Amino acid sequence: MLKRFRADLHIHSCLSPCGSDEMKPKAVVDRAMAVGLDMIAICDHNSAENLPAFIEAGRREGLTVLPGMEVTSREEIHLLVLFNQMEDCATLQDWIYQHLPGRNDEEAFGPQVLVNEKSETVGYNDKMLIGATLLSFEKIVSFVETLQGVTIASHIDRQAFSLIGQLGFIPEGISLDGLEISPRTS
Repeated sequence: MLKRFRADLHIHSCLSPCGSDEMKPKAVVDRAMAVGLDMIAICDHNSAENLPAFIEAGRREGLTVLPGMEVTSREEIHLLVLFNQMEDCATLQDWIYQHLPGRNDEEAFGPQVLVNEKSETVGYNDKMLIGATLLSFEKIVSFVETLQGVTIASHIDRQAFSLIGQLGFIPEGISLDGLEISPRTS
């Protein structure tokens, strides 16, 4: 028999330019527990640097935190990727960083905050995390597959940063594991 669980698999931390400063481990884990979630995935834009802090904060409270990332392809398609192991997500991060041009402009995009499991700021990421990588979405899907990760096309019902919004269709033969539909799209 399958076990039922409640999860939110698309959460950004204070590291993502679209995230807020309040999205630190304690606040996110406390909120997830308060609303009855069994599992979350932290999926910052093009980075996994805050994951160890969130995984540890979740472990302390009995909340499963899956390693993940929201990667932006060169076509500006957002892909949500999830892993069983932090090591696999770190391997993806290393590869993404090799193909991520530019530096963050804090005045334009705000700081990209690195935290520890106690929600203390320990540094800042200076890479252009909000930008697109130099990698095609097909290449990203293929690489994630070699790491035995799961690839989900993010918010496919939105006009911007979605597979359908950018290409107009879902290509045949692509090894996507899922499609995410936004909860609040008109």
